[in-house]
Amino acid sequence: MTEQDKEKISELTKILEERVKDFRSSDKWIEYLDFQSRMPHYSFNNCLLIAMQTKGTATMCQSFSGWKAMDRTVNKGEKGIKIICPTPYKKYAYEPKLDENGNVIKSADGTVQKEKVCHVQQGFKVGYTFDVGQTSGAELPEICTRLNGSVEGAEDLLKILQDISPVPLTFEHVEGEANGYYSPVGQKIVVDKDMSANHKIHTCLHEITHATLDLNGTDKGASRGLKETEAESVAFVVMKHLLGDKMTAEDIGQYSFGYLNSWSSDEGLTEMKKAMAIIQRTSALLIDRIEDVYRQREKADEKMTNKEGVVVKEAGHISVHI
Repeated sequence: MTEQDKEKISELTKILEERVKDFRSSDKWIEYLDFQSRMPHYSFNNCLLIAMQTKGTATMCQSFSGWKAMDRTVNKGEKGIKIICPTPYKKYAYEPKLDENGNVIKSADGTVQKEKVCHVQQGFKVGYTFDVGQTSGAELPEICTRLNGSVEGAEDLLKILQDISPVPLTFEHVEGEANGYYSPVGQKIVVDKDMSANHKIHTCLHEITHATLDLNGTDKGASRGLKETEAESVAFVVMKHLLGDKMTAEDIGQYSFGYLNSWSSDEGLTEMKKAMAIIQRTSALLIDRIEDVYRQREKADEKMTNKEGVVVKEAGHISVHI
């Protein structure tokens, strides 16, 4: 990394540290999650940087080569949006040679044998991305636009969520005020069958997040408040990404982020940034899984389309339009 790169990253990091402190209120948190939903694959820090430089107007960003791969070009004279990019590099060192049991190997004269070992280390540099409004060319792939426009496919989306759930997910009558629950002991998710389709989607995503983070060990030792903030946040990001402006507060339920009040100290800010990294990764994971199933089903539909363009559905097949 050059000294110039170090200075640029240091400058961006200082700006980020100040901006992060703004997210201690529920309104700011939801405002950020709304932006994250538009670019689920960008990290917490890079989403903040993109939002700051575009005043929150960016909708879909790619690198120069990323847009080129989608048959679009960056318009002449457009200024890139600064982001922080990882740049792994190799570092070699001579270290003691070990046998299969981990013991140091010595030569006949007692000297320690050494071997050249490669260590991959993480570096960073300032890179640039461009919003779709800064480009022109081919229409965006259908998967990038079709999933954002309508809630008409809510029932189909619920079936997809059952497919991607890490544990069996069923719709049953749930006693009490809870909309659903994830049972670590029973290894299952139950969602109240008596709610509207959109409320079911929100609850499914919330409980799938709990199950995913529990099963991969991410939430081990986390407080209940942190777990609920993560689950609610992921549900918001994924629903907003899939349903876009068609999603209303009534559709997704009442979000409670009172736990944010405890993130007032420097220690709390560290925890908050850790939570945001988890939220970003989990949201991107679920979105990718949903879109993968969507693509698979769309391909299946295409195979079953006859010469007249009529879709012939086999028994039990679901045609997804969301």
